[in-house]
Amino acid sequence: MVRTNLGAALSEGSALLKNGGVETPALDSSLLLAFAAGLTRERLYAHTDRPLALNKKAVFDGLIRRRLAGESVAVLVGRKEFCGLDFIVTADVLVPRPDTETLVEAALGILSAAGMKGKPALDLCTGSGAVAIAVKHARPDLDMSASDISPAALSVARENARRLVGGGVTFYEGDLFDALPRASAGFSGPSLRDRTFALITANPPYLPAAELAGLSREVRREPALALDGGADGLDLIRRVTREAPARLESGGVLLMEADGSQMAALRGLMAERGLTEISVRADLGGRPRVICGKKP
Repeated sequence: MVRTNLGAALSEGSALLKNGGVETPALDSSLLLAFAAGLTRERLYAHTDRPLALNKKAVFDGLIRRRLAGESVAVLVGRKEFCGLDFIVTADVLVPRPDTETLVEAALGILSAAGMKGKPALDLCTGSGAVAIAVKHARPDLDMSASDISPAALSVARENARRLVGGGVTFYEGDLFDALPRASAGFSGPSLRDRTFALITANPPYLPAAELAGLSREVRREPALALDGGADGLDLIRRVTREAPARLESGGVLLMEADGSQMAALRGLMAERGLTEISVRADLGGRPRVICGKKP
């Protein structure tokens, strides 16, 4: 194995990724090399003439091969920034997308406008915990809970909460609202399953099943459980809109991420369940991304 420096390795990795059809070869190469070398990208670019140790070059070469095979950079380095926070990600969770920051921004805007303090909030289909933790980080006063059906995803979410908000989110394993536990024997108060919330957020799987095969290699490696929304993409969305009104306190708000093409159907579903003041928010690309409905 021939010795090389950081700059040469960076160029080599970028060329391999470009020839392999990766959309952002230079960026991906820099992220993977910085990870392999134990440097920040800033230090990497500032010291491109520094020799790269053979063992670290071997790690980098392995990462490039895995990237060419379709693994995402986020999973390879085990990290993804979301709302300015450094989240752990694994193959067991959906990688947080910048578009989903729209859901967090909408939640924080509603909480601020309504003057909600110390209120209970619930995040469904939490995955890595990104939405729940980002909201809790910005609003430490919230009584934040989150649920997911995947125990592996919840393991990642709990670790992210421990690191980023001191464990300030309570996680429950199960199917949507059924994850909330019933009262234990001898407990006279209301069960958590009967509890109402001021805010419910959800980023459920909303892709039509037939579209999964056409996704990029990177996305196809993510958990199908977090992507497959059934024949029309609305299976979980229908359940959330059907069950959420009973879980909202008066004046409480439901926020859901979905595809822009689904917003008309979501408006109808929310209206059928008695939610009012229904509105849609666009993501950074101007695409309809988040729908909001309020319980009178």
